[in-house]
Amino acid sequence: MRSIVPILLIFTTVFLFERCGRQNDIDAQRLSWLTEDPLSIPYRTRLQRYERPNLIRNGSFETGRTFALDSGRNSFVVDGWQQIGQHIEWVNISQDSIYGPEEAFSGNRSIKIVRNKAYETDDQGEGIISEFIRVIPGNYDFYFYTRLMDIMPNRSRLGTRMYDGIEVELQFYDRNKILLNSRQYFPQMDQYIDNGNKSLSFANYMNIPSFGWGKIIGKSYPQIEL
Repeated sequence: MRSIVPILLIFTTVFLFERCGRQNDIDAQRLSWLTEDPLSIPYRTRLQRYERPNLIRNGSFETGRTFALDSGRNSFVVDGWQQIGQHIEWVNISQDSIYGPEEAFSGNRSIKIVRNKAYETDDQGEGIISEFIRVIPGNYDFYFYTRLMDIMPNRSRLGTRMYDGIEVELQFYDRNKILLNSRQYFPQMDQYIDNGNKSLSFANYMNIPSFGWGKIIGKSYPQIEL
């Protein structure tokens, strides 16, 4: 039995827009902001962004709507998210005849993926993808809460560890919503890595029989202690 936690794709864009009489001057200033040099952004702008709450809209999946596909099937839309695959459930623990109270971390809602079988040839897992999120250059905390049961890598017959059995992906886009290359140099190993893959917390497990609700930090490489 195998399940895959949500694939989280966060689409980012580098610049924010405001309407005012000096729009051209403001745009020119923002064009000088560099990801490699966050200090090029005015301190007040960085402070205002730092003080904002969660940048992900509807981060706990509380709002959305259900609708009937036909006389025997229903589907759902979660505000700010899009589902990928057919084995996705929008949990509502207030329906206590279907879901138990442990199936949501906070509030009444969560996203649940149950998949009994996965093939080595599967190009994509099943999960949920966020809408575009506008950010400015800087450092951001990326974490989420999850609960797991009976997780196996889809290449387990080869004796591999989890690798891509659980995939957490962060994608970067420019202001025109053109996908950017997430390749980044990793000097500790003298190689380039995919900085968009944030699944390292799971990568070295052979399997995960059970994991209660816990905070997972999305990261691409281990922290180096100096």
